[in-house]
Amino acid sequence: QEIIPKLFYKIDTPAIQEKVEMLKNIASRMTIQGMVAALEGMKIRPEREIIIRFAPYRVGFIIGKNDAVLPYEDIIEQTRLPENSDFIVVEECGHMGFFEQPHICANFIRHWLRKIIKYRSTKRHFS
Repeated sequence: QEIIPKLFYKIDTPAIQEKVEMLKNIASRMTIQGMVAALEGMKIRPEREIIIRFAPYRVGFIIGKNDAVLPYEDIIEQTRLPENSDFIVVEECGHMGFFEQPHICANFIRHWLRKIIKYRSTKRHFS
């Protein structure tokens, strides 16, 4: 439960405090064994950079400028790996952009999906 507030850039608004409390409530119902397994799984998972680098599809990144989990500079580097990628850097945002800046994240996803649909329909037309 101590980790949850660190996933957010700021927890000084009632809306964000409500999300933090909701996540803490969910976490409080998890077993210690389940939490340890989840954390261990994240720690030992294999590097997936190759999947991003050679992705045959468009890759989208939503980057929280103030993410305490994934360093900004590292994620910006990853945006350069795929041949086709789109990204947005969300100011005043940590790791939980979909809670912190939901409208910005939703708009990015809509725009990104439109690009994918347009590309697929164009490709199908000329194939």
